[in-house]
Amino acid sequence: MLEEDYVPWNLKAEISYFIVPRLRCYIQKVRGGELVAIPDWIDSKNEILTNEQLVEKWAEILEDILVPFLYNVEPNLFEERSTMELEKMKSKGLRLFAEYFNHLWD
Repeated sequence: MLEEDYVPWNLKAEISYFIVPRLRCYIQKVRGGELVAIPDWIDSKNEILTNEQLVEKWAEILEDILVPFLYNVEPNLFEERSTMELEKMKSKGLRLFAEYFNHLWD
């Protein structure tokens, strides 16, 4: 429980510091084949994908989800990106986070 006088002056940074290492670990485990909860419906074109292709596609989605949180923790990693490109990446990541939130399990 939080203290009553706690003021979250930068809650998005605090949330990001919590999420980044855990999401990085999750991505590693997905790519390493340690997790079995790979959504098989992640391809909207209804293509038949191999398990390896599903794993890579899921890992790519997770990498996109990581971007907005990673930016809040390590903005210097994105210095070479234009403001417009960065905003698109962050928006995409947050949209995917909302879309796939219930699938972040094993």
